[in-house]
Amino acid sequence: MILEIVSDMAVAPPSEKPVPAKPPLPRSAWTRLAACTAAAALLQLDGTLITVALPAVAHGLHISASSTSVVLSAYFAAYALLLIPGGELVDRFGARRLALIGLALRGSFLEASTRKTILVRAISMLALAVVMSSLAAYVFWQPCDDEDNIAAQRATFHDGGFEGTDEYTAINADNGDIQQGLPQVRIVKSAEADEADSSIAENPQWAQNSIDAVPASMQIHLWKTEHKEIEIHTSVPAFAVFQLMDYPAWQMRVNGTPVILRPRRDDGLLTVPLQTGSSVISIRYVATRDVELGRALSLLALCVIIMLAIRTKRRRNLQLS
Repeated sequence: MILEIVSDMAVAPPSEKPVPAKPPLPRSAWTRLAACTAAAALLQLDGTLITVALPAVAHGLHISASSTSVVLSAYFAAYALLLIPGGELVDRFGARRLALIGLALRGSFLEASTRKTILVRAISMLALAVVMSSLAAYVFWQPCDDEDNIAAQRATFHDGGFEGTDEYTAINADNGDIQQGLPQVRIVKSAEADEADSSIAENPQWAQNSIDAVPASMQIHLWKTEHKEIEIHTSVPAFAVFQLMDYPAWQMRVNGTPVILRPRRDDGLLTVPLQTGSSVISIRYVATRDVELGRALSLLALCVIIMLAIRTKRRRNLQLS
């Protein structure tokens, strides 16, 4: 992924006042988080169990599978459509008050005699959406910075564009140090060479610096989104700075040898050390451990669903026999 910076906004120098340290979270905060997470898990479990019970419901009521799918569609469609309005209600009336109202509505509809009807299921999902929005706002709410609120973003848009977001910035890096108009690869003398200072100007226009540059010949053999291969020839040791954020998922090899320890820059751009002579650099975006863990959990969940479906089918066949 090639990073494109379109903002040329300047920011004021940082204040010299010391930033007060954040107080440690009390133990009660973690207790409230665990309680809210458990409640949210139970609510999600209630929504997913219906998919397993649908065949038995269809058989018991003597209706077709398409009729039961209508109930399922109303269940999740109402939940998805009402999450955003539920969040708006939380902003107006408060998370705690809406959570209590949603739980009360949820309990009353669970006891209704017409719970199996589509209307009651849809209204029940309204209560669930309110509860989920309230829990999310109560546990994970974070005030928006002045420069990130809607009015500031609209003003920035009409003024010429948006600055780079911090959500995809490498650890311990500053997006404001990334210069505009960078080439795909730069060959410099040191890992920290040719960097900008966001305290002076944020995302300034790049100008070639002959002092930091190293004469080199370069040939790009491949430049795809997740795979890049470049051949560079230098007469002295140098560093190749790519127009790529240094994410942990980037795996690099120089002449077939993996690069384990690579330099870190303040702007967070990917940097590769080069030896004298010819260097063939191969860069691939690979799955990290968290991605592999997520895939394993998804596969485990799929296996559990298949096992439950087979078990439900066997039970139904036993009841019919």
